[in-house]
Amino acid sequence: MSSNNNTSKRIFVGISIPEALVGNISAFCSNIPELIKVKLDYPHITLRFLGNVLTNKILSLTEAVKEIEFSSFELTLEGVGFFGSRSPSVIWVGVRENDDLLLFKKQLDPVLDPFAEKPSGTFTPHITLKRLRRDPNADFFKSMEDFKNKSFGSFRVSSFTVFESILGPSGARHLPLAKVNSVN
Repeated sequence: MSSNNNTSKRIFVGISIPEALVGNISAFCSNIPELIKVKLDYPHITLRFLGNVLTNKILSLTEAVKEIEFSSFELTLEGVGFFGSRSPSVIWVGVRENDDLLLFKKQLDPVLDPFAEKPSGTFTPHITLKRLRRDPNADFFKSMEDFKNKSFGSFRVSSFTVFESILGPSGARHLPLAKVNSVN
């Protein structure tokens, strides 16, 4: 009988967004024709996408992150932006620059490195609103300039979560595997 040690799951570590702020983002999207259909089913800030992690390593991963001790900190969701300079592929809500978040990320990365498919890249904290399948017109991008400093509210980060990302025809579903709370 062979064991199935080669199966893997798509894993990332993120910060979940509180319902009140999700409501603020949804209200914003409902007023933008290109964003009306945006569904914020699993809104989060990705701290690190690990890629495919072998199923038999996931328990070790969750045990490792549970050893991380961190103090809660405040984050402000601010601005609307895009990834992809020539042909934007993602519209996102940003996070105001925050030293506490960057220090937390520096603490987290060495713990996650052994489980990641590739090294940590440039960190641009954001909440993905929509992946673009085709270029919106120039007027859309011009109108988004008005929102580059828009505030969606602040919240206290008192936990982070290891998620499994399951791809499907209607998008990804994110299942929480382990939650780690702050020490305060």
